[in-house]
Amino acid sequence: MIPTLLLATTYTYLSLSLFGPWYASDRNAFYLGSALLLLIFSGQAWLFFVFFRSAADANLRFERPLQKFAFAGMGVISFLFTFTILRDLGGILLAWSGSSKEALYSNSAIATILLLSLACLIWGSLSARFKITTPKIRIQIPELPTELEGLRIVQLSDLHLGTGPDLVHIRSIMDKALKLSPDVIVLTGDIIDGAPSLLSAELEELSRLKARLGVYFVLGNHECYWVAEKSIEAIRRIGFTPLLNEGVTLELSGKKIFIGGVTDPAAKYFNGEGPRIPDPDLTSSLRILLAHQPQIAKQAALHPYHLQLSGHTHGGQFFPWNWVVRGIYLHPGGLGRIQDLQVYVSHGTGFWGPPLRLGTNGEITTLEMIRMSS
Repeated sequence: MIPTLLLATTYTYLSLSLFGPWYASDRNAFYLGSALLLLIFSGQAWLFFVFFRSAADANLRFERPLQKFAFAGMGVISFLFTFTILRDLGGILLAWSGSSKEALYSNSAIATILLLSLACLIWGSLSARFKITTPKIRIQIPELPTELEGLRIVQLSDLHLGTGPDLVHIRSIMDKALKLSPDVIVLTGDIIDGAPSLLSAELEELSRLKARLGVYFVLGNHECYWVAEKSIEAIRRIGFTPLLNEGVTLELSGKKIFIGGVTDPAAKYFNGEGPRIPDPDLTSSLRILLAHQPQIAKQAALHPYHLQLSGHTHGGQFFPWNWVVRGIYLHPGGLGRIQDLQVYVSHGTGFWGPPLRLGTNGEITTLEMIRMSS
C-alpha cells in the first residue's frame, strides 16, 4: 500500500507541477512529458512489486535489462523531484514576498530543470563508472609495537556484485586494490547482491584479491536478501574468511592482531543470528572490528577495540542524498570517534540502485597503522 501511494503521489506531483504549465500553452507537450514520466515510473513499479518481492532464486524474465532501466529511472526521478521541489519552494518564497513567480514556471524554467537533471545523470554515471578514489588514512594506535607500524589494511565495501558495477568495472576495481600492496584485505558487507549461482564471473574476479595475512568478510544487509548462507558459502569457496560474530587472531613478527566481525542486523529477519560483538583477544596489540552498519559503533565502543571499519551509507551516493545521510548517521563517512574507538566508514566501492556518483566517490581505502605514544 505504501509503495503504491508513494509512486502515485510522486508521479502526480511531477506531472502536474513540472509539466503542468504546458497544459494551457502546449497540451501535446504536456501529454508527451507525462507519458514519458509514466514510462519511467513503470520501471519503479516493476522494482517494488516484482523484483523486490520475488524469491531469491526466482528467474525473472528480462530481469537484468529491466533492473538497469528501473535503477536508472530511479536516478532520473530523484533529480527531477529535487529540482522541481526547489523551484516550487522558490515560488512560495517569491509569492510570500509579493514578487512575481511566473519566470519559475516558464518554458525556459522547465527546460532548465530537464537539462539540469540530464547533466546530473550523465556526470553522475561517468563518475560512478570511471572515478574510483584510493584514499590513504593513517590510524594512530596507542602504543602500537614497531613491528606493526605501517601495517596496511585495504577496505572494500558495498560492491553490490549483481546489481551494481559490470564485469569490466569490477576487474578495474580488483586491479586498483591489488596495486595497493595490502597486508590485510577486509570486505565490509554488501559485496554480493544477487544469487551467487549467477555471479560466477564476478566472483572469479573477486577471488583475485590476495593479501599476506588474508581476506576477511562480514555480512551486509543485501547478502541477507539473497539467502546469506549461499553468499557465505561462495565467499568461502574463493578462499576468503567470513567472520560471523567471531574473530581471528593473526600474528606478524611475533605480535598479535585481532580482527572481529559482526553479522548485519538484517540477518535476524531472515532466520539468521543478529549482531553479537565478539570479545577481542586482549593480548593482541591491534584490535579491529568489521561491522557493515556504522551505528554498531555505539555498542562496539563498550569493548576494547581500537578501530571499527564499516560501510553501508555509500556517503549518500549522489545529490541530494549525500546531504540527507548527514542527518541520519552519526558517522555517514570518513574517520570519526566514539570514546576510545576510532570509526572509519567507507563511501562504498561500487554502488546500489542508480549507477550514479555525484557529490561522493567510490573508494578503495588503505588504512595504515601508525604508533601513537601515550
